[in-house]
Amino acid sequence: MTKAASSRPRRARVFARLVVLGALLFGARRWLVPADAERRSVVVRVEEGASPAQIDAAIETAILLDVAKRERWARSDAVVRERMLRGVGVIEDVSTGVNAAVDRGIALGLHESDNIARERLLSNARRELAREPGGSSPSDDETASYVRANEARYRAPSRTRFQQIFLSAQKRGASLEGDAAKLEAALGRDPQSAISMSDPWPWTDSKIPYTRARLDAVAGEGFGAAVEAAPVGAWTGPIRSSFGIHFVRVDDRVEAQSPPLAAVIERARAELESESRKRRFEVEMRRLRARYDVTLETRR
Repeated sequence: MTKAASSRPRRARVFARLVVLGALLFGARRWLVPADAERRSVVVRVEEGASPAQIDAAIETAILLDVAKRERWARSDAVVRERMLRGVGVIEDVSTGVNAAVDRGIALGLHESDNIARERLLSNARRELAREPGGSSPSDDETASYVRANEARYRAPSRTRFQQIFLSAQKRGASLEGDAAKLEAALGRDPQSAISMSDPWPWTDSKIPYTRARLDAVAGEGFGAAVEAAPVGAWTGPIRSSFGIHFVRVDDRVEAQSPPLAAVIERARAELESESRKRRFEVEMRRLRARYDVTLETRR
């Protein structure tokens, strides 16, 4: 709520283990969704004119820092502990003990004003919310299904090997268009002699096949698509780039193809885990936020 803003005994043993495991997981993550009696309140300060996305981010940060404070993670995180001790030591005597001094630093709000401590605690909270209960990774079958569902992502892109004749806009200036017309006519009569009209071009090699993305990175957006669309064995042009005008002759093209599963399974497993962590975080954050009363204060 926001203000202002095989056998029966064997089956029984298996069931019992599952019950215990569930209880342990619930106990380990009970702070994610406190009971009604444990409702929390946070005050969130935002700049005047803050967008809804900025307000949501500020509320999320405040709740996660409150979780870190309630769980006393500052005591167990060596970096945060050191930052709190250093901050409190500037203000007052810390001889009462490490934990007491760390708690004092939290009470003074040093975990919010110290950027390093703040980001450490937020990272710990986000990681805990996104954590897979039991720590299991996706199976090979699950990962293979994920690869099939996202086939385009893992497909090796097509590659094109080509020759070219290049006319430099910088070198030719106002004569560029006229020179391009002459070159096009020369290609129709005697392609071999027309090649001698090319200006130097050091950024691609006719012995190397290139992807569309690589050609776009070299010569500007659209150049890769134009080369990819050119027929094999014939001169095509003019093709414009950020450097000038090109006529290209495609010598060879390897079409896009799906690699063997073994070649991408570990990458896919990592990406599937990442997506799963993101979804778990979003779900758990919504459940956690529902147990907080939030008061918004505007800073002018």
